[in-house]
Amino acid sequence: MYKMLTGVTPPDALERRALFENKKKDILEPIGRHAKEVGESRRNAILNALNVRIEDRTPNMKEFMDELTSVDPVKRRAGKIRRIDLYKWPVWAKISFPTIAAALMAFTFLFVTGIIGFEVVEKSDITIPDGQTRVPSVVSRSYVSGKYKLMESKLIAEISDRVPSDKLASL
Repeated sequence: MYKMLTGVTPPDALERRALFENKKKDILEPIGRHAKEVGESRRNAILNALNVRIEDRTPNMKEFMDELTSVDPVKRRAGKIRRIDLYKWPVWAKISFPTIAAALMAFTFLFVTGIIGFEVVEKSDITIPDGQTRVPSVVSRSYVSGKYKLMESKLIAEISDRVPSDKLASL
């Protein structure tokens, strides 16, 4: 109806809301600028139906038709949009973000100063109890590769036999 009277497509409600929240100004042009012959009551009825917030709009067609055909003057219902305050955080965020930041800073300080750290255990540090030995894995290797790996570890000089395994074949 706005476009029929003015010849201009009204801007998208989400775009209007975003600009209204940031600049406190509605970008919807008044109907009177384009169609001066439309009475003020009808202009208010149409603008009431085009309010940005659903709660501020005309709720149903019956009420909209009543406003359009009313002999009594129709009041303009202004939108009640609050500006978004980026500095207003919920309580959980006010508590958790600083706590996490403090914990990270403390951990970083302790790690950098060397009070805490991670020790890397090398293979040379591994001790094997007496009577036991460490045998390298040759599972899923070819015969030649497995033989070379065992000879490299200086544990077994020669492989005496190959035994196929049903358990390993099913894996």
